[in-house]
Amino acid sequence: MFDTAKVRRMTAELIKFAGERDNVWLILDTININVMILFRRLKMRVKAILSDVPIYLAKTPAEELWGLPVLKTPEAATNFNERTGIIILTEKPMSLIQTTFDFAVSGQPLKIPAFVMTPEEVLAIYDRLTIINIIQQYQADGLPSPAPKDLAARFARGLTTFLNPDSQNVKIRLWDRNYFVAPSYDVDDTAIVLRGQIVYENRYTAKTLEFYRAVYPNAPIIVSTWKNELTDEFRTVCKKNSVVLLENIQPALPGFGHINYQLENALKGVLYVKENLRTKYILVTRTDQRLNKFDFLLRFRNLIQTFPPLGDKLHGRIIIFGTLLTKKYLPFSITDFLMFGHVADIFKVYNIPPLRDATEFRARMIHWKTFLDMRRKLSRATFVKCDFAEHGAKLKKFNKIMNRFVNTDIFWLKNFYRNHIAPLDETRLLETWWRFMQQYLLLVDMDSVAFDWAKYEDHRRYCDEATGTDFSQWLELCRNFNVDWV
Repeated sequence: MFDTAKVRRMTAELIKFAGERDNVWLILDTININVMILFRRLKMRVKAILSDVPIYLAKTPAEELWGLPVLKTPEAATNFNERTGIIILTEKPMSLIQTTFDFAVSGQPLKIPAFVMTPEEVLAIYDRLTIINIIQQYQADGLPSPAPKDLAARFARGLTTFLNPDSQNVKIRLWDRNYFVAPSYDVDDTAIVLRGQIVYENRYTAKTLEFYRAVYPNAPIIVSTWKNELTDEFRTVCKKNSVVLLENIQPALPGFGHINYQLENALKGVLYVKENLRTKYILVTRTDQRLNKFDFLLRFRNLIQTFPPLGDKLHGRIIIFGTLLTKKYLPFSITDFLMFGHVADIFKVYNIPPLRDATEFRARMIHWKTFLDMRRKLSRATFVKCDFAEHGAKLKKFNKIMNRFVNTDIFWLKNFYRNHIAPLDETRLLETWWRFMQQYLLLVDMDSVAFDWAKYEDHRRYCDEATGTDFSQWLELCRNFNVDWV
């Protein structure tokens, strides 16, 4: 966790630093795109990246990153002047905020001011700037301003990186727990299952339950977690909010990537709903994540009812997150963050045998770079025009490689497809994957439900248009994509 007092000082100093420096250079010992998002917010333009031995160059030779040239210090120093500043992004937290570097430019000594940040501090500064913006908007609208005290605890964390400060009113997207009046929706045909370890820091999971119960007073809520990790305080929160607690015993074998842990908690939660409740739909999400958009259940129900499946294997479509997490060119690659659908369908998704031996699983893994290299070699027009007949050899090779690429989510989704949709022809993975998305999946954008993830401060998600699949791209796939050749 970052030091709140330090971040408060850093915010003010960085604003001043940005105003005084119009010749800014960047030094990295870790790569994180969020630093560029912060610079955009501050209207700070970076000239180039300084690195004599960049970490990433050891594996991926490159002359630029994020559209910025990568220069060695002697080459860049000829451009230094009295308005030059250096930003240092470092993985290891440091006590200092600003420092200086000594350079010799044209034989004259020159001290260059430098600003030091970690990825977590980058996001914390961005969040603080957004909260300041909220206060200013309250004042501009003549509303009582939220008190500055304990702002970090009172506002939902993790939303600000999804906001475009140039076009959106942040008050619509962030809510103040001390002042807001939560809408209440009468939803009793949908159960919410939260699975995984309880996040006690900042009462994260407890606050999530309180929020869900306030908005959906009649929706069954189930927490499926591990035995011997619940505190008395958390049990009290669950009892007060009519939350069912399932305390499961951890499997003896975690499986590759802890897949057996993921499946155990999810399956026990879904099984409880299937056997004990009469709900039609179910949402399975995680204890370290929160959907902050008030109407998320209504949104999912309406989407399911608006877009029926194009086959007869399931009762309805299954909603998952798209954006960066669901890959167009990585067959059956999704995420375990969220699943919504008919109870019977979601039960089928998680009801697969546990993974007993990870040896074969590991043996089928290939390096991620192999996949990226193959994707670059395939013409983008191949996929846009769907003209696979002209690229049969390339497509065959692509499918062969993709059949060797396995992660936990691909493993269990392929099992679900084989068991409940159709036999899986592994020589036609890409075509089958697109057909599966078109017929039975429904991809939603993470920011459409104001998604928040407590686990990683520096792992905020953004849309990668080259490889990700957002709602708009999924809709285009459903309406205009001919997959008769599958």
